[in-house]
Amino acid sequence: MGGCAGRAQPDRRFDSAGERPAHASRALGLRAEIGVVDVGDPLQREPDRRHVGGGGTRPRDQPGRWTEALKAQRVASPRGHAGVDEGGLPLGQDPRPRRALVEASLARIAARDAEINAFTVVRAAEALAEADTLDAGGPGHDGPLAGVPVAVKEEYTVTGTVTTLGGRGNSTPATEDSEAIRRLRAAGAIIVGKTTMPEFGQFPFTESAATGITRNPLNPERSVGGSSGGSAAAVVSGITPISMASDGGGSIRIPASLNGIFGIKATFGRVPRKPDSSSSVAHTGPIASCTRDL
Repeated sequence: MGGCAGRAQPDRRFDSAGERPAHASRALGLRAEIGVVDVGDPLQREPDRRHVGGGGTRPRDQPGRWTEALKAQRVASPRGHAGVDEGGLPLGQDPRPRRALVEASLARIAARDAEINAFTVVRAAEALAEADTLDAGGPGHDGPLAGVPVAVKEEYTVTGTVTTLGGRGNSTPATEDSEAIRRLRAAGAIIVGKTTMPEFGQFPFTESAATGITRNPLNPERSVGGSSGGSAAAVVSGITPISMASDGGGSIRIPASLNGIFGIKATFGRVPRKPDSSSSVAHTGPIASCTRDL
């Protein structure tokens, strides 16, 4: 069983001497700290959605609509299979050229982002060039996340892009990557773009004067949560299998909950934030469709 398929047993292969699966947290250096236990995929269980105020909720008299909406959003995955929850390949093990993986992710952005508004920056040309480098055997071509498209929250520092923190106060492109981005690149991941957040990450929803409102892909009339709402929307809409987020007071946990996906609020400082300039209370962490990919 690979990817996010079905209901899995706890994945303990990461500490063996043999071949190990790819996880976002292992690439970031978190696997020594946590043992991820797969509690089952959200498509295999019906969460308690009796309250109807959140992004992925449904009324009690309409059983199954939330599950069917989640399935529909994941039919076309950037990894090119039936969906990340239905027999998907493990991260980094798609046999297609890395360029094809990035092209699929960019096509999903073109198809979905006008509706959900998850991205502030799309690194189309840069991401394709980086994929070509991996296909040619460049650095990271044999990494655990080789060719995996990743979206990152607007507060992460990515070389050549402006770190806006959801606002308009900064206009200077960064000259270096943050440590989390450096580790992802070393593992072969490809940053396809940066995602929306409320200015300075101060709200549990994702809206700002600079970028507008980010919609919930399951129901655009409801909230995607925040402050890592853009990163969550990128995952649940099938644009990227994983995304980078941050959490100081719920900013990973809230959007993961409202979108029926998963996230890790890593121990503070486990992944150094330098040179990111966001809040000193924010914890670095990934968001994914299932615990296996975390």
